[in-house]
Amino acid sequence: MRTPASAPLGYDAEVLALTAFEATFGLVIVFGVIFPVLVQGILVVIAAAVAGERRRNQAYEAEHGGGSRP
Repeated sequence: MRTPASAPLGYDAEVLALTAFEATFGLVIVFGVIFPVLVQGILVVIAAAVAGERRRNQAYEAEHGGGSRP
């Protein structure tokens, strides 16, 4: 199979070429599925860290007496 001169060395032009449907479908998968799942995972980790910090603060406050909060 002969590759066109525009294809980089070691790559087939067919591998690099996407149809409009394939490109759109790929973008939908990335930004509609993968990216939201990644963001949700990060938010869950942040929420767990905040909850753990709050629990430690409450335990410290109970052990060392309440602060002078209004």
